Amino acid sequence: MNSTAPPHLLDEKLLRPFEVEQECRELIYAARFLPRWRYAPMGVLRSWYG
Repeated sequence: MNSTAPPHLLDEKLLRPFEVEQECRELIYAARFLPRWRYAPMGVLRSWYG
């Protein structure tokens, strides 16, 4: 690795917003095309924010 590169290229606290966005996208997809599968993204969101 380059000696001038920062030691941590990944800021872990920025991952959660992307995970939430992905779960919301999956919920919207399920609501539109696979209503029986809405429980999966809803379950994840409930476990995070329940």
